Amino acid sequence: MKQYTLLVIDDGLVSENRKAEYETILGPRFQLKYIESGSQIGEIPKIKADAYILDMVLDGWTGNRKKDQQNLFIEVVDLIGARGPVILVSSRWSPEVVGWLNNSNGKIAVCHFYEWAEFQDMAKRLQHEDDKENLHVSISLNIEKEINKFNNRDLTTKDQDESITILHLSDLQFGDKLTDLDSAFLQYSLAAFLREKKIYPDFLCLTGDVTFKGELKEIEMAVHWINTLCKGIFPFENYKSRILLVPGNHDVNMVLNAADTVTYNFSTKKLTSNKTPQKQFQSYGLLPFKELAYALTQDPSWFTIQNDLCFINDRFLHWGVRFIHLNSVVEQSWASPKKVDIPESAIERIYKSLHIHEQEDLYTILLSHHGKEDFEINEDDPTQRWGKIRNVIDGTRTNLFLYGHRHGFNTWYGDNEEGTYIKHTKFHRTATLMLNEKAREIDKQNNRVQNRGFSVITLKRENGAVKKSRDLEIAEYEVSGAKISRRN
Repeated sequence: MKQYTLLVIDDGLVSENRKAEYETILGPRFQLKYIESGSQIGEIPKIKADAYILDMVLDGWTGNRKKDQQNLFIEVVDLIGARGPVILVSSRWSPEVVGWLNNSNGKIAVCHFYEWAEFQDMAKRLQHEDDKENLHVSISLNIEKEINKFNNRDLTTKDQDESITILHLSDLQFGDKLTDLDSAFLQYSLAAFLREKKIYPDFLCLTGDVTFKGELKEIEMAVHWINTLCKGIFPFENYKSRILLVPGNHDVNMVLNAADTVTYNFSTKKLTSNKTPQKQFQSYGLLPFKELAYALTQDPSWFTIQNDLCFINDRFLHWGVRFIHLNSVVEQSWASPKKVDIPESAIERIYKSLHIHEQEDLYTILLSHHGKEDFEINEDDPTQRWGKIRNVIDGTRTNLFLYGHRHGFNTWYGDNEEGTYIKHTKFHRTATLMLNEKAREIDKQNNRVQNRGFSVITLKRENGAVKKSRDLEIAEYEVSGAKISRRN
């Protein structure tokens, strides 16, 4: 699958047969589209492209007058704008031509400059060299890297047919008194087990309740434990972008969440009760989680995204996978500590940032702390909320829904009657890895308390796209004492 599209704007495509040379050099790795005449210039904003190759001097469309050439260059620059990185090509580099670029006021993101002779030399070598793949890679990887950098995507590459492996953990609840004593030093034994089984995760997904009360000491414990685990499971140092997480109900710091209930009296230097709290500071309850997320990922966007912490993560779009982070506790408060809901404004923002036409080959994974059984009926407010989340799943064409909360395993597919796409969505809830039997769910089939555990999901890929198959491999592992074993 050719993941990226390049729009080539060159007046020599036909007259000098440059199209054939572009196809030879870039065609094997990119989908190429062309502006072949001056009359097509106005189509530039309408053509979807990930990057642009622009011939600086379009004299074939303007004639020899330098002023006309400069004006056309400025017009093209205005049309491209900030849509994607630009590779400039010319056989007529001169101080005057470079001056055009300097006068464009940085309207385009130029990433590379090439002399046309370099392209011609590359095309000739490709016609005679046996090792064509390496010749293609040299220029193509540079362009791919710039596209990924421009779109804030992870800069690591992955073979087109290489699988994606996800380690799914939930409900660690650092600081909880119900933490199982047998979970001590589990970060080391879990990493050793995965290495022994030759399981090398690409992602660590944490679906909520990383801490027990969202307190600083719990965050410090969590960061140390998770970083230790990551150093043992990821075969590379820069693993921060591979940690994906959403908050759970225990991650909300209820003391900060309840800040609206009191006011400060400067005269008495005391806190007094606020009888009409306005929810002005309700979102402060998730500030410690933001600190946790930043400490783990080093991603400053945790402090710039909306307070609802619902967003789309397209950093791995070039791997064929998209993640949607859904914060199911955004409406939770000191007055409604069990409320599970997502405001419509957050859902609308997710829809607006989606490009449905890009989703045909994408595999979409939605991360949430709560699942259908929690959205459907809420203990302190029996309002049905699942319909809203069901529509999000269907509308975003979610392929895999990962969640936790109930401290036990469960895997199922969407209902045929609920939507067009949800019937293809696989739902998976993983168990708690840390809590003792008093906090774990009953396995009704075997009439016993479920063991602690974790899940490993394998996504098979072909030509850069994840296979959308119902036989998706989800391996559930139980932890009992010091023993780790496959459950299913």
